[in-house]
Amino acid sequence: MELLRKANHPNVVQVYGWAAWTDSIALAMEYLPGGKLSTRLLDADNKITSPLRLRFAAEIADAISFLHTLTKSKRMTHSDIKPDNVLLTIDFHCKLADFGGAQFCSYTVQARQPNEVDSDRLQYTPIYAAPELFENAGGKPTRSADVYSYGLTVYMILTGKDPTETFSSLEEYVQAIRRGQRPDTSFIPEKRRSMTTRQALAIADALESVMRQCWDHIPEERPEIIAVRNQLQKLLRKIKQADITKCVSEELERLNIQLPSHEEHKCAPLNQLDPITNTFAQGMR
Repeated sequence: MELLRKANHPNVVQVYGWAAWTDSIALAMEYLPGGKLSTRLLDADNKITSPLRLRFAAEIADAISFLHTLTKSKRMTHSDIKPDNVLLTIDFHCKLADFGGAQFCSYTVQARQPNEVDSDRLQYTPIYAAPELFENAGGKPTRSADVYSYGLTVYMILTGKDPTETFSSLEEYVQAIRRGQRPDTSFIPEKRRSMTTRQALAIADALESVMRQCWDHIPEERPEIIAVRNQLQKLLRKIKQADITKCVSEELERLNIQLPSHEEHKCAPLNQLDPITNTFAQGMR
């Protein structure tokens, strides 16, 4: 709650409060009807255009930049950045979610396997984990590891493919990453040749460049995420917003996304954040 209370940003999922039951507790967060970014990207029937893909990448970079520069004295690492942890609003804006592994950089933590539940340790997903994490499981969370994970996320944004698609198993994939290999990019040149506009080519080139820089095997060679954000936002400002709006409208019509409803008697009292006292107090259902 301490971490999430500080994470007030338009591209980070908002926390409204928490609710408790016997032997359990839950966070009350804003509902994102667009679902997971990974679901949209891996949908073979999606009509997501290059400008919208660019906006995805720029907004995620903006969210990570915010976390990495949270305060002058403390910087937060997310530690589990991946398309599954990026949720979409009704109009397909990105919100970074799942802070189960987030830590302030000043904290000492240990890496953990996804099936462990020790909250004192850093959670990460092997597919999107930086190679140094496999060598130094007891190391501190780093911003450069977040940047690596972002590079893998951009891979899916650019290609619409799972990074492990050409590997027979997760173990084979992890060993390949440790040796310096990366997900298959051999099809990208052919994909570029099918693009018919300069705009689409410029976006594809920018995303591929960012992807390759961010997933560099050497942590010190990876860029600061704020530099990546600035680069992508500069390109995004040149895009006509009408092009993105049209794409979003067509996707929403195809998916027929609707907001859910919940019966009040099934809800627990919500402990809401009081912005004046900066504390949580029991509020309305």
